[in-house]
Amino acid sequence: MLPDFPDLKRRVNTRLLRFVREQVPIVAPLLRDVSAYTQHEGRRGELTRADASTDTTLFKAAHFRFELPKEEMHTIDLASLRRRLIELAEQIAAHQSHLMLTRVGEAAAAVGNEVNVGGELKPEHLLDVMRKVHVDFDPATNKPKPGFSWVMHPDTATKVIAKVQEWEKDPAFMAELSRIEDQQREAWRAREARRILAD
Repeated sequence: MLPDFPDLKRRVNTRLLRFVREQVPIVAPLLRDVSAYTQHEGRRGELTRADASTDTTLFKAAHFRFELPKEEMHTIDLASLRRRLIELAEQIAAHQSHLMLTRVGEAAAAVGNEVNVGGELKPEHLLDVMRKVHVDFDPATNKPKPGFSWVMHPDTATKVIAKVQEWEKDPAFMAELSRIEDQQREAWRAREARRILAD
């Protein structure tokens, strides 16, 4: 009877899983700046928003398939194994991205934070979106902090970018955009003033 090496198998499994987890934000840049938290127990989690409102999230099981047939085990090299593990990370990333966008869409709809363009994006639609975006500012520079992303299909992005570049030539559009940023800066100052500082 051949030895089983359970400790070695456990260590290898842990390292392979760590590698897959590390690849998820690489293969899905949308997830790169989303903080992650591992909850080891329970079937739900509590979400507390910036305005102190809360929501409960029920966890759902997700299943991903990784198969390495015995015949392939004898011939696979490290490069092929790495490629297969990245494919697994892509499955996980696609699932997480879909869940995140679905949840964000539901949350936006629940609070009326949607802008329906009715088929064609116009300057007033973009201005409406900018009014609804939560923006924080850098206290040192008074400039908006990076923190939100535009997520759209590449074909849509090409059309939208061309339109926005055209609108940016309109002084009235840029003046309104600047006015919206000033309003957001004032809202941010009010939020900061209301913060309770810890002792």
